[in-house]
Amino acid sequence: MQLIDSRIYDAIKQALGIEVINLLEDDGVIEILRNANGTLCVERLGEGLMAHSSSLSDRSVESLIRLLASHANEICNDKNPSLAMKLPYWQARFQGLLPPVVDAPSFSIRKHAKKIFALEYYVKNGLMTCEQYEALIKAIHARQNIVISGGTGSGKTTLANAVLAKIIDTGDRIITVEDTPELRLLSPKGLQLFTKNSIGYGCQQALKDILRLRPDRIVVGELRDGACLDLIKAWNTGHSGGLTTIHANSCELAMRRIESLIAEVSVSIPYELISQTVNLIVQVQRQASLRLVSGMKRIVGLRAQDIIFEDVGGTYAQQEDAHNACFFDNMVFLPNGSSI
Repeated sequence: MQLIDSRIYDAIKQALGIEVINLLEDDGVIEILRNANGTLCVERLGEGLMAHSSSLSDRSVESLIRLLASHANEICNDKNPSLAMKLPYWQARFQGLLPPVVDAPSFSIRKHAKKIFALEYYVKNGLMTCEQYEALIKAIHARQNIVISGGTGSGKTTLANAVLAKIIDTGDRIITVEDTPELRLLSPKGLQLFTKNSIGYGCQQALKDILRLRPDRIVVGELRDGACLDLIKAWNTGHSGGLTTIHANSCELAMRRIESLIAEVSVSIPYELISQTVNLIVQVQRQASLRLVSGMKRIVGLRAQDIIFEDVGGTYAQQEDAHNACFFDNMVFLPNGSSI
């Protein structure tokens, strides 16, 4: 570590204590939460969120948040009580909150998975149907645009990285844009851009810059504002085959969410442009400890202002009745995860 990294590491270690540091360095831990009531909650891979025996004082958590804000040249106080940043050294996503928006200092630390789960993993473990897998592969090679939809903690980014790995295999130049590094762009041709609100560099500006950087495909970590329109236009003007994620509870609501984001910056919603540009929506869902593909729909047309959808592979509840099998590396994976 460089000297500055060593100092910030030691300061964070002092604020969090050795037990929480051990959780940070445990590859099986994916999220650490500190609630205003003092409870520390931990989520591990394959397990639900559980209360932890360790605890942190309000003073320690406030000290941590102010320390991180200072390190990032940000301000976090009662006038600006929210801090979102990348946790130094561990490169995890950190969200800190101070009163008055919470009763006591609180935080969430979301760790990046060190392992990328292949799309085949989803089929092998019964988290995606074979038809859905094949639809994703065909969409990637046909340069169709894919939107992954789901709630918080539903596994959008994990699936996005699995899809991105397949996109990388095409050999195209991929440029990504996100606010926190979560996408794994393991490509010698690729370039990652990061937005930074504190300097006024948002997703819209990043997308304008990307168009001058010779992209074959454009990937946005998450759609959350009017930059959605810029992405739709970019995908529709010679840079198709992209990927993004969005917060929504169904494929249909994901499309409504896209429309509402565009409405933030446009007096009229270009329904025809959207229907021609967004090709496949994948809905992911957290079910106990599982993150699974609960639905997938193609956009096949437009009637008046209503998008026409076509189901792909049924719903998760119907997967147990599926009889199709997938072939990978001379193995046959059945929908229930068994192999022959």
